[in-house]
Amino acid sequence: MFEELIHRPWSTACWNPPVDVREDPEAFVLEMDLPGVKAEDLQVVVEGRTLSIEGRRQLAQCNSATTHLCERPDGRFSRAFEFEGNIDNDKIESRWQDGVLTVTIPKTKG
Repeated sequence: MFEELIHRPWSTACWNPPVDVREDPEAFVLEMDLPGVKAEDLQVVVEGRTLSIEGRRQLAQCNSATTHLCERPDGRFSRAFEFEGNIDNDKIESRWQDGVLTVTIPKTKG
């Protein structure tokens, strides 16, 4: 019932945090791993049928002579999901716990 948008020409994403999307009879539930992201650096936006999650993670620089391995990406990220019908912005619920953002999008009746 949804399709992730592949390209967003106005954004420059440096990394893509992993997302799980589940569906039950009442809602879609998105769970996104965002360790190290501050709440003030995160934005959930609804425009018509599209829900976007955008933000930024800033980690310590890995360019010193003592860094032996540096695999964790940082910078801007943007994920967008398109649903079949319009999304009711007033009914979306989000929860932030242990570095995981959970967004619940109730299905529209009818």
